[in-house]
Amino acid sequence: MSSRPSATCSESRQPPPRARSSVQRSSSRLIAVTIVALVAACSGPDAELEAAPPGGPLPLTPARLGISPTLVPALGMAEQALVHMVNTTRLADSLKELAARPHHAGSAADLLTAQYVHKQFILAGLESRIDEYEVLLPRPLEITVELLTPYAYRCSLTEEPLNQDFDTHTSAALMPHLAYSPDGDVLGRLVYVNQARKEDFRHLADLGVPIKGAIGIARYGGLFRGSKVKNAAQAGCAALLIYSDPKDDGFVRGDVYPEGPWRPASAVQRGSILDIAQRPGDPLTPGVPAFREAHRIDIESATTLPTIPAAALSAKDAHPLLESLRGPNVPEGWQGALPFPYHLGGTERVKLRVKVQFDWSVRKVWNVVATLRGYLFPNDEILVGNHRDAWVHGAVDPGSGTAVMLEAARVLGQLARDGQRPSRSITFCSFDAEEYGMLGSVEYLEHHHDRLMKNAVAYVNVDAAVSGSKLNVRGSPELSLLVAGALDAVMDDRVDHLATLLDSEGRANLEPPGGGSDFVPFLHQLALPVVDLSSSGPYGVYHSRYDTYGWMKRYGDPGFKSHARVTRLLAVLLNRAACATVLPFDYTALADWISQKSATLPASILDLDTGPLDEAVAKLRTTGVALDRARAALTASDPDPSRLGALNRTLSGSLRLLLADGLLAERPFYKNVLVATDQRDGYGALALPEVQEAIAANDVTGANAAIARVAAIIHRLANRVASVATAFENQAGESTK
Repeated sequence: MSSRPSATCSESRQPPPRARSSVQRSSSRLIAVTIVALVAACSGPDAELEAAPPGGPLPLTPARLGISPTLVPALGMAEQALVHMVNTTRLADSLKELAARPHHAGSAADLLTAQYVHKQFILAGLESRIDEYEVLLPRPLEITVELLTPYAYRCSLTEEPLNQDFDTHTSAALMPHLAYSPDGDVLGRLVYVNQARKEDFRHLADLGVPIKGAIGIARYGGLFRGSKVKNAAQAGCAALLIYSDPKDDGFVRGDVYPEGPWRPASAVQRGSILDIAQRPGDPLTPGVPAFREAHRIDIESATTLPTIPAAALSAKDAHPLLESLRGPNVPEGWQGALPFPYHLGGTERVKLRVKVQFDWSVRKVWNVVATLRGYLFPNDEILVGNHRDAWVHGAVDPGSGTAVMLEAARVLGQLARDGQRPSRSITFCSFDAEEYGMLGSVEYLEHHHDRLMKNAVAYVNVDAAVSGSKLNVRGSPELSLLVAGALDAVMDDRVDHLATLLDSEGRANLEPPGGGSDFVPFLHQLALPVVDLSSSGPYGVYHSRYDTYGWMKRYGDPGFKSHARVTRLLAVLLNRAACATVLPFDYTALADWISQKSATLPASILDLDTGPLDEAVAKLRTTGVALDRARAALTASDPDPSRLGALNRTLSGSLRLLLADGLLAERPFYKNVLVATDQRDGYGALALPEVQEAIAANDVTGANAAIARVAAIIHRLANRVASVATAFENQAGESTK
């Protein structure tokens, strides 16, 4: 820990000279922009307002981004230093250590990675701790899948090691399995069910294929694996097998590993089948942190556990099973890429046995939480997180994200030691047991709920951060200005094609994520605005033993340049959020997003009355424009940031108005009236969830009641935004006296 005194965001330090590069050109552009902004700011607080037509969008200047004239040069130099300090060798070394051994949640190797991350946070100058919880983590004892007729065949359920990649020879990995599958020993007819979507089972019923009591075999894709198992159980299947078809991520897409990035024939996609669309987190301690002494419900009472046995197969193991099937040829679009015509089966000709047995123990898991303490508003928190547990080595998922987060912590910690400590605190979270259903992040929220409800400002997620070079940014529309500013500061538009990431007004095009990673509890339980960063490419080794450091060096990111690019973006994004004089929350973008989603409702078909919602959204947009202008005027007036703490907290806290208990009767975990995980696929974002689920149930009365409730909440939000805009205007007036 450095003994230097805390410094402020407004202080600057010239970074060391270096050779020119695309990174330097990008950061130099930021300095040029800040100089222009300073000239504009010297013309008075109304200068940039006069540059925009009345009611029109303001230019994307520092004042609109909440950066005051005093902060502009210091922030520019800080970001130049951040960009320079990111080191590809350090990123590669971190990933090599993180992916050195299999480290499934709750294992000794998992604890080693927690201790490694904890040490790196401390070396970066952060305050760090390890929080321990005890959660239900079943481990496979026996999994048998065998063909009984028309001939005998037992699936190997093993992944073949590769001489070209030493890590694939590991003996420390758990056998391929689907976590939380109930124990069972099932005999039954085999039926091909395509992707196990609800519509697939309806189609099979229409074709007269008998499902009840059968063992289904489904290919991956289309929806979360847990949703496949739930659909199969509801359709009457006695068990479900899920396999990886080469059509989706195997040789049809290109060369397979080690000759290419795609899935080898023996690779198995492991994963959890917990019903995360109903409620993520530890199945036995809903709503309370899973400490050792916590009250636990009986396994039989846990509503998120699947009800039929399930197992995962490779394409190699699925081949003889599918080839044995007869009966009708599959419908159009159901044919995979194995070298024979697919049939539906369902007859007595093909019978299988599926036996699954687990050790259902409660086990320890470890979250590592570190804080870079803000000097001015230490209680206000910008959070960043990723999980640390992996099904095997997990170089992409999650190692790349953890390496990125550690490097961002290092450079931001160095910046603080060099005199550029942020105004707000930045909290770094290395969550455990995400692969089982976001257990670590949900336990963290349940443990610290009251503090986060009061102090959290935003959350940034970096799960599976790098598998290629294509930058992807998802997030809450409220953060469109913050993200746009960070993108403009660090991205090289000759490579990154910023035009595809920004809208016509210069804001980031953001669509909120729905489910499947650690942003879930923050978005859906706190209505906290979130951002999810990644850089993707051809990635066929997901959740297999082939997701190794060797795969990353060969195909994912050979020079670790994409890791560096995501790290720079993450570090600048965190620093801007933590240092902004006025938080650049964009309620105009939020109103536009709600309006777009409202327009997709089948109002004319179902006689829905969307008038109240349209009126509320229009009001929110009007107040959002007023807030944007008031923020720009206040920021350009160069206010004392220490006097804006309460106003900024009111602005960020306004989003808590979007929370409603009892929003979804069958899914009480989800409280955000604007978005929930879509239970149809388990991953997607369902906008206006109470309205959409009433429509899906053909409940027009309920849908109209939901529209009215959402409209009332948005009205309250608009009123709060209007009051903040007025307060900003008053504060700007005082600052110019």
